[in-house]
Amino acid sequence: MFTSLVDSISPDNVSILSKQRRFNILKKSVREKSESISENKIADTFKHLIRVVEEEYIRQMKKCILLNEMQNFNTHERFKNFKVPIRLPSRSAKYLAVVPMPKYDYNSNFQKFSQSHWNKDPNQVGVTEKLVIRSLKSLEQRFLNTNRTSLKLPKELKDLISAQQAHHAAVQQNISVQWRDYFVAEIQDDLKNSHHFYESNMNMYKESELKRIVTRFELLLHSYLRDFVKQSIDDWVEFIRSFTIPNYKRGELWRISNHQMITIHLSIHTGKKKKKDEKGRQKTMGPNSKAKDPYEDVPDNSIILKPSLEECADFLRHGLDMIINATNNVKFLEAELMPFLKDARQNEESDDDKNEDKKEEENENENENEDAEGDERRAEEITPVDPDTGERLGPRRGANFKLDHDFPWIKQGLEEVNRMISENVDGPTQLLNQYKEFEPILRASKTEKVASLFEPKQPLEVIRNEVEHLNQTYYDILNTSNSEVDFPIFRIEVKHLKEKLADQADKIKQAILKAV
Repeated sequence: MFTSLVDSISPDNVSILSKQRRFNILKKSVREKSESISENKIADTFKHLIRVVEEEYIRQMKKCILLNEMQNFNTHERFKNFKVPIRLPSRSAKYLAVVPMPKYDYNSNFQKFSQSHWNKDPNQVGVTEKLVIRSLKSLEQRFLNTNRTSLKLPKELKDLISAQQAHHAAVQQNISVQWRDYFVAEIQDDLKNSHHFYESNMNMYKESELKRIVTRFELLLHSYLRDFVKQSIDDWVEFIRSFTIPNYKRGELWRISNHQMITIHLSIHTGKKKKKDEKGRQKTMGPNSKAKDPYEDVPDNSIILKPSLEECADFLRHGLDMIINATNNVKFLEAELMPFLKDARQNEESDDDKNEDKKEEENENENENEDAEGDERRAEEITPVDPDTGERLGPRRGANFKLDHDFPWIKQGLEEVNRMISENVDGPTQLLNQYKEFEPILRASKTEKVASLFEPKQPLEVIRNEVEHLNQTYYDILNTSNSEVDFPIFRIEVKHLKEKLADQADKIKQAILKAV
C-alpha cells in the first residue's frame, strides 16, 4: 500500500535529476569505458541506465514527501485508514558522557522491596480493592443535580432550590455513610487481627506499621475525593454554561440546551409577605446570608421580576458554597480508626501536662459554642501540635480535603458563573423596562381619572383623546411581547401581568365612557 501511495504522487510535484548530476555520471562512465565495447553500445546502455536512475530518483523524492508527511501527527489518521504503517525517523540523544553503573542484583533488591511493600499482606490487598471499587462507584455521583430529565426544566426558583437541596443532602449522606464510614468499617474489620487499632500511646503508634497503613488509606480517600469535587464543580459550571449562547469570537463552542433553566415572573410589587420572602431568600443563599431584600426600596404597584435576577444569581453561586461545605464535612479517618489514641503529652505524668490538658478541654468546650463557620477551625484546633517543632501530637482531625473560596477550582468556577450571569441579564432587564412604561396605569385611580375629566367637565375632545389613549395602551400592553419570553438561562412569564395591565386600562376606559 505504501508503494501505491508513492506512485500516486504526481511527478510534477517532485524535483528531477539535475543536469549537473547527469553530466557527472556521463563523465565517469566515459572515463572508465572499456576498449572492447563499441561506443554505440555504450551510448545505448548509458541512455537506458540514466533513464532508470532518473525514475528511481523521482520515486525516492516521492517517498521523501510521504515520510515528511508522516512526521506530522495530524496525518496519522489518514495513513491508518489506508492501512499504511507509520514510519518515523529514529531519534537518539547526543552522546555526552559515559556513566559507570554498579552491578545491580535485581532478585535481592526485589525481595527487599517486597518485604516492605503493602501488598505483602493479603488483607491489605483485599481491603484496598474493596475501597477502590467503592470509591469508583461513588465517583459516578455529583454534589449537585445536573440531570435535565429529573429536574424537568424550566423550573420555578423555589422548586429548583428544593430539588438541589434534596439531591445534595442525599449525596452528602451517601458520601458520609456509604463512602467514608465504609472506609473506617472495612479497614478495621479486615486488619483487626493483624494490627492494634486500640493503641493509646501516640509515640508507639507513630513507630508502628499501622501508622503508614492509615496514612495510605487517608491519601487514597483524599485522591478520590479530589476527583469527585473537581467533577462536581466542572459539571455545575458546564450545566449553567449549556443554557447560554457561545461566543464564537472567543472560540467558544458547546451544545445549547433547547430549554431554559429558571422561570421568572413579571409581576406587580405590593409590599406584602416580607417575612416569607426573607425566609425564601435565606433558603436560597444559605442560613448565614445577610443579603438585602431586593424589593426593600421598591415602591408599591411597581413592575418587578420575581424572583429577582439577584436571587437567581445567588442561587447559581450558592451551588459552589454547597460543594465547599459538603467537602469540608468529610473528615480524616485516623480519629475514628484509632479511637483510644491520646495526645503524646498525656503519657508524661507531670503537673504541667495535666494543666495543659485541662486548658485544652476548656478551649474545646468554648469552641463548641462557635457558629457553623468555625466548626472546621475547631476540628483542627483539637489536633494538638508541638509549638516548638510543629509536630503533630495527637490523632489527625478536620477535613480530609480542605476547600474554601480561595481554592483555584472554586475561584475559577465562581468567575465563570459570575461572567455568565453578567452576560445574560440584559435581556430580562430590557423586557422589564418595556413593561415599566405601563406602571402609571397601575397607579391610576378610576375615580380620580373620572373626576379630573368631569369635575369640572372637560371639552369633549379632551375626553375623546383620553379614551383613545387608554384604548391604544390596552393594545400596546397585549402586543409588547409574547406571554412567555425565552432568554439564555431564564424564561420570563408575562401572561398574568399583561392580563392585569390590560384589565386595568380597560376598566378606566369603561369608567370614563360610563360617566359620559
